Amino acid sequence: MRNATRPVRTLTALGLALLLAACQTWARVDPEPLNVGDAYVVRPDIVWSALRFGDTHHLTVDGLNLQRMILSANVEEGDPLITLPSAASSQTPKLPLYDSDLSILELADFTKTTLTALGFERVETANIRPSRLGGKDGLALDFEMVSKNGLSYRGFARIVRFDGAVHAAIYFGAALYHYEKHAPNARHLVRSLQWVDDQA
Repeated sequence: MRNATRPVRTLTALGLALLLAACQTWARVDPEPLNVGDAYVVRPDIVWSALRFGDTHHLTVDGLNLQRMILSANVEEGDPLITLPSAASSQTPKLPLYDSDLSILELADFTKTTLTALGFERVETANIRPSRLGGKDGLALDFEMVSKNGLSYRGFARIVRFDGAVHAAIYFGAALYHYEKHAPNARHLVRSLQWVDDQA
């Protein structure tokens, strides 16, 4: 069995890029409304730690390589699904860019290729299905993947597109323990999502 402390030393390309920029950008996220890109608001039920780059928030409780909730907003033509720190440009992975001609089902492949570009291997999606996010029609999927060091991860994603922009909530964690530890809190974030325009 893999040593439980091993995930701490497992850095994907995403983990390295975030680590290089993290010292000045960590923020505490309390159980109160969190605005993401002025597009939507979520309401955490626990305290998270977060890095924010543009309209992307990277949330974690135990560490980025143990579990991570990615909240992304306002992805338009030519944008990556998530934003990474430009300060670590030499270490930042090259992410696929959004094409507005993609069908809603092809957004599942866009998510998969994004995860692959972040340094994960053997990314397998499953249970792709229609879903609603904040009352708007979208897509849901589950996935499994492996880090370059062989650590297995599980995750899920919720994606919606309207008014020409894509918005996503992606959660994943080490399959051995940390995925399940905070999956309920991640699902709570998804269920709590409200669109800013709907609150006006």
